[in-house]
Amino acid sequence: MLRDFGVKFVTPNRFTSILYDRGLSGFAAALALQPLDLLKTRVQQADAGGSRSATAISRQIYAQNGILGLWRGTLPTLARNVPGVAIYFYSLQALRQRLTQVSTFGVITVDKSNPSALPKLSPQGNLVSGVVARLGVGLLLNPFSVMKARFESDRYAYKSMWEAFTSILRESGPRGLVQGFNASALRDAPFAGLYVLFYEAVKDKTSVLLGPNTAITQAAIYTWSGATAGAMATVATHPFDVMKIFSSAISWTVYETLLVFWRDRRKLV
Repeated sequence: MLRDFGVKFVTPNRFTSILYDRGLSGFAAALALQPLDLLKTRVQQADAGGSRSATAISRQIYAQNGILGLWRGTLPTLARNVPGVAIYFYSLQALRQRLTQVSTFGVITVDKSNPSALPKLSPQGNLVSGVVARLGVGLLLNPFSVMKARFESDRYAYKSMWEAFTSILRESGPRGLVQGFNASALRDAPFAGLYVLFYEAVKDKTSVLLGPNTAITQAAIYTWSGATAGAMATVATHPFDVMKIFSSAISWTVYETLLVFWRDRRKLV
């Protein structure tokens, strides 16, 4: 019945295309941004008395390991991001299609000029779909997040993912593979929900401002909406991102992380 009102459902072939495209984008983004991800981890884990400058840390990494040292942790990043991005967007599409059938979340629209590839939802639906999809994918791929955080940390010297995997199991057992998930959920779930919420809101406003729907305006809309939504969601959830890094790499609980932050709050600013 929703088809009669102009709601478009994505076909299985379209879903396959989404998996391929998002997986490829995750691969490219992981390779391009790994040095920044590494620096972020090192800065957040830097001792209160040491240097927290990204420039100083990058120089230290280069002096010790050369230029390739900036790509340390790329393998676990790829193992997490490539399937993670693909599964997340697949799940997000499927979940959003389900939510269009719920009166609280679905918004029936006949606006064929809407450039969004996502089913149309209310702000509440956008928030819920992002949160639920990210929680499921985050739990599934949390072992790779733990290995990634440890690879990027200067507290470990793993030479392979297998060494990291066996070390985690030896130290903490199977529970070590879901270590830090609570902190990750506190950051990733709100981030994903806010991102989808902000993305759809910014996209709708930008579509009105830019006028006719052409290839150039679509590219501008996607780029601006994604960048703006990402920046806004990052600012809102950054404190939880720091907690996530500490919990995953240093075996702290969320409670222990909060205590340390409170103790060193002046040094960490």
